[in-house]
Amino acid sequence: MYRRSSIYLKFAIIPRAQYHKMFTKIFPAFGKFCFLFSVGNMKSFFAKLQKTDVGLVLFCSFFFFTFPLCAQKTIPKGKFLTDSIEVGKPFLYSLSYYHAPGKEVFFPDTTFDFSPFEIISQKSFNSSTDEKKNITLDSAIYHLITFDVAAFQTLSLPVYTYEKSDCTSVYSNRDSIFLRKSNLNPFDNSNVLKPETNLIPLGREFNFSILIGTLALVIGVVGAVYWVFGKDIYKQWQLVKLQRRHLEYLLCVQPATS
Repeated sequence: MYRRSSIYLKFAIIPRAQYHKMFTKIFPAFGKFCFLFSVGNMKSFFAKLQKTDVGLVLFCSFFFFTFPLCAQKTIPKGKFLTDSIEVGKPFLYSLSYYHAPGKEVFFPDTTFDFSPFEIISQKSFNSSTDEKKNITLDSAIYHLITFDVAAFQTLSLPVYTYEKSDCTSVYSNRDSIFLRKSNLNPFDNSNVLKPETNLIPLGREFNFSILIGTLALVIGVVGAVYWVFGKDIYKQWQLVKLQRRHLEYLLCVQPATS
């Protein structure tokens, strides 16, 4: 009886603002419900609650069942596995996410935009579940590379959760990394380009492409003429040959008759 009375006194002497803040932080649903009542109503509520052991058991059960649910609302954790990087040299980035067992979780693949970085490969690990803490861990390692020359570069990746025909994205913390410029060649402005305006004579070379084009054109024209007028040309040529033979025959016959 004394212990239950001490619990009631601890709740009764807490100011209203601190009372609301404490209950909202521990379990939001119950804290918002309690804040709707006045302090006097809450005193009468706890006074009735402490008279029965069943009510106290129900209250404690509600507290211990609600608190783990609130604690499981974590965000993904992204981290560079090195403290500094160089331009054009690959490095590793890890992404892990603790969530409730049975929830479908999807990590970004190689088609995701990792700006200002570029992805080389990805390695995902099997889910591991802790039965005592009732929590599941999913993780992946990304092999990245950068060509950006910014001194500090940051990255935050989303984790997609599928639940009740709806897919929501939860972004990880934004981790930053330092760029070492040891492999960058500084630009020297002392070297200035000078214009060169002197003309250089070019040697003459035979253009074979024009020759081949001309021959192809001539062959095409001749072939087209022969295809259209070939038979008529052949007939005229035969007539010319026959007329010439006839003239030769006449020249041979006339001296003989005379």
